[in-house]
Amino acid sequence: MKRVCALLLFLLFALGDDAAVRKEIQSIYDRALQGQLAARTPADLDANEKLIDTPDWTSIVNDGPPQHWADVKQYAIAMLGHPDDLALKIVKFTVAGDRAIVIARVGPSKDLNGNDRSRFALVRDTWVKTNTGWRRTLHEKPVEGKLDAELK
Repeated sequence: MKRVCALLLFLLFALGDDAAVRKEIQSIYDRALQGQLAARTPADLDANEKLIDTPDWTSIVNDGPPQHWADVKQYAIAMLGHPDDLALKIVKFTVAGDRAIVIARVGPSKDLNGNDRSRFALVRDTWVKTNTGWRRTLHEKPVEGKLDAELK
């Protein structure tokens, strides 16, 4: 009986830790999106990027070649002064030690809870715990439909 109680307590603490990590990562996403909207200069974008990503962050879109911040920064610069209603909602979250995998919907905030796939994209991000907190190390936006099986 004592072992069962100990196991239940362990599971409650573990689930609580997972929920805290999920909340922290969602908060980082939200701050990064706000920082992107508030950015006025390329230097602002660079500072914001450091708050979410590791220095070796990689992005893979549509199963294409890996890209880094230096490769995609131009797209963020092009959006300066043109704010977009963009939000992110975590739909699947898995954490194991100092690593977390997030599958999220990205799109206009009003469309994230709907089922119209033309209104949002699914992405998979890999996060790692660093000495400065959780940081994203890999961002993947596969071709449409590729992440659907992972959500079931």
